[in-house]
Amino acid sequence: MDLKKKIIAAVLSLSLLATPFTNVQAKGADTAKENQVTVQKTVKAEAIQAAEKCKTVITLDFDVQPSPVPSPSQKPVEEQKVVLVSEKGKTVDYVTPYTYTKKSQIAEEKYSVNFATIPSGYNKDVIIPIKVSAKGALVVAAASSEGKEADIYSVYQDKACQKGISIGTDKFAYVPKAGTYYMRIRKNDFEKNSENVYAIVSAFISGNNAELKNNSNVVSASMGTASPIYYKMAVSKTSKLTIKLSSDWSFYATLCNSRKSAITHEEYIYSGVGKVVYVVPKGTYYLKIKAQKETFYASAVFTPVSNAGMTSKSKAGTLKINGSTRNVLVCPGDSTSRGYYMKFTNPKRQKVAIQITTSYTSGKMQFDFYDSGKDSWGKRTLNSGLNKKYEYHVYSTTYNSNSKTLPKGTYYLRFRKLDKKTSGIIGVSIKRK
Repeated sequence: MDLKKKIIAAVLSLSLLATPFTNVQAKGADTAKENQVTVQKTVKAEAIQAAEKCKTVITLDFDVQPSPVPSPSQKPVEEQKVVLVSEKGKTVDYVTPYTYTKKSQIAEEKYSVNFATIPSGYNKDVIIPIKVSAKGALVVAAASSEGKEADIYSVYQDKACQKGISIGTDKFAYVPKAGTYYMRIRKNDFEKNSENVYAIVSAFISGNNAELKNNSNVVSASMGTASPIYYKMAVSKTSKLTIKLSSDWSFYATLCNSRKSAITHEEYIYSGVGKVVYVVPKGTYYLKIKAQKETFYASAVFTPVSNAGMTSKSKAGTLKINGSTRNVLVCPGDSTSRGYYMKFTNPKRQKVAIQITTSYTSGKMQFDFYDSGKDSWGKRTLNSGLNKKYEYHVYSTTYNSNSKTLPKGTYYLRFRKLDKKTSGIIGVSIKRK
């Protein structure tokens, strides 16, 4: 799924059924008299997205009373103030965008709606403050009651609208920190001889650290590789952690402990893969993500797992020929000298193959093949990879002979880390060939 298109569709391309309101009061600058704007219908806003140009057209349907003509006692109309109200008609000082924190909010088409009333004859640009609670990605759009879209090419860091943050083709302005920003509706965009009402829709995706829970799915905004995001993960028992990122670009991932110190290598993850896998004991961890400036979903699944790979040969986990796959768990804190042992019994001379599937993002493993006399029949290195499959045909001193058979007897597999920062899961089975 293209997150950007989804958000734009949710914010701008679907019908808004805003709560109807009446008697919204737009006060003059220096008078007790009040201009009343009565919306007699449900406000409807509909945006049609042109995917090729990534441009949006918003159509609004209002039934609005015209503002009364100012009396001679009033100050010049250009000194009257633009009145900003919430969707429910409450006067506000600034726009507060709806903040997305999880995927379901986008699917539910949640966003903020505000209305700005511009007095007849107003001849200055309209500056709308927007307050956000964090760094992140801001999306805004505005259109008049006549269906004219405001040309918003930038979000500004200052009220004078001199220091701009450009809005990219993805429709987002990436704001560097919490605070107040400004959008500008240029005076050429509205009719000068009549009252104008603009609808403003807005949404925001935070670039702050977040928490990933089991089966959760959150949405984040990366501010670039120099500004990593840390995802907190509280694990209640030894588990396989599978974290997916639906990003447009490749990214860097590192598993960290509760102090945010790295316990795996920083790995470059291609966007086509978009997934990391680790195995950890009970505890609190952080996944450090360094990504390009973009928005993405992050989802997590914590799967409790048990270890069939024992730390001594005498207690080796048992495999059966043509039996089920059993798992060897490799945790980040385990020493490179620790062995994980498994064994199987070959009841007769026959061809057999060791089948191994690795799922770990960082590091390397090695396994040795032994007989009951403690003689090693060779070693193999297992490189990191997700669902990476190996198959070894075994006989005496060779792993790749298809013509020979394995003698009757008991055999052992010993797995160990070649790199302390290895973490993941290895599935092992023995098959008759």
